[in-house]
Amino acid sequence: MIKQNNSMQSRYVTAKQAVLNEIRHDIITGVISPGSRFIQSEIAEKLGVSTTPVREALSALASEGLVKIDPHRGICVYEPNLDDLDQIYDLRIIVESYVTKYSVNRISKNVINKAESVFEAMTKDCDFTEWIRLNSQFHEILESSSISVPVLNVLQVLRNYSVLYVALSLDLSAKRRTQSNKEHYEILKAYGKKDVDLAVDLVRSHLETTRIIAREALKKTHEENNKSTSL
Repeated sequence: MIKQNNSMQSRYVTAKQAVLNEIRHDIITGVISPGSRFIQSEIAEKLGVSTTPVREALSALASEGLVKIDPHRGICVYEPNLDDLDQIYDLRIIVESYVTKYSVNRISKNVINKAESVFEAMTKDCDFTEWIRLNSQFHEILESSSISVPVLNVLQVLRNYSVLYVALSLDLSAKRRTQSNKEHYEILKAYGKKDVDLAVDLVRSHLETTRIIAREALKKTHEENNKSTSL
């Protein structure tokens, strides 16, 4: 009886994760446009699952900041905007500067090796959403070894809300992924040398560059929308 229950639970988790991965991919790549409304029954039919894993996946995406639950419109894709971008990145720069300053002298060689492995995967030919996932993982590894859980939770929320802005920066600039990988390499070297000031400066610059490019992408999208509306 226990084996059967475990098997059933495993199938359910797999269905939920498959739905989660599918919707997340479509949001990040722009297949599903910002502001789009989700109808659970339609998603379930399209993906060949029940509405239960769809409901659970959308709830998980809401906690990641990719989906908003609106009492009037229902469940919709989060719409990136300039105010949110600046507030999120202002906070990220403050929090990640603190976390970096705290972590550099406490990080172990084993943790640095793990970050290096993720960095190597990022430099290979991985797809758009996989690179973004690895990008988050890279920063999490460097910052999670010696920071308290409450601080990490705050940082994770900010990082979740940053995903679409990272995607915007990559979408606008074909060179951004290569540039970002170079920045990651320099951050790794600073951690390896235990150079606190350099690591903090590099992290701040890395975040600020992403913000600048994402802002340009948002302004470009806004201008294009205005042109299409005026036609």
